[in-house]
Amino acid sequence: MLQRCLNPKNTEYKNYGGRGITIYPPWIDDYVAFRDYINQNLGPCPKDQTLDRINNDGNYEPGNLHWAPQSVQRLNARTPKLNQTSFKGVYQRGQQCTASISHNNKTFHLGTFNTPEEAHTAYCKKAKELHGKFFCAG
Repeated sequence: MLQRCLNPKNTEYKNYGGRGITIYPPWIDDYVAFRDYINQNLGPCPKDQTLDRINNDGNYEPGNLHWAPQSVQRLNARTPKLNQTSFKGVYQRGQQCTASISHNNKTFHLGTFNTPEEAHTAYCKKAKELHGKFFCAG
């Protein structure tokens, strides 16, 4: 977290500090304060999960962190630049849109839709089905 947000020489800096993601100031120089917040608010790290930001565009700060498996973290990632609809998992195909989602190395093709919004609704429905608690955003 510190390296990705604060060290311009880190290979992931461009995706974190380079795009404005910051760390709650009291945590930068005080690991104990960070650890205590995690222990009191999130509890121990569940098996096969890591710390994730709930709002991918938000900072590492109180209220924006949770434990999540990689499958959920991939859903929370930014929309790829090649995706011209601005919705994750939704792609323009001529006059129509398709939606798909991956989970546990399996891709689910959700269909063809008339609008990006309809495709996004299908994506969010499947994401909730696959992951239960999930914050679906554009």
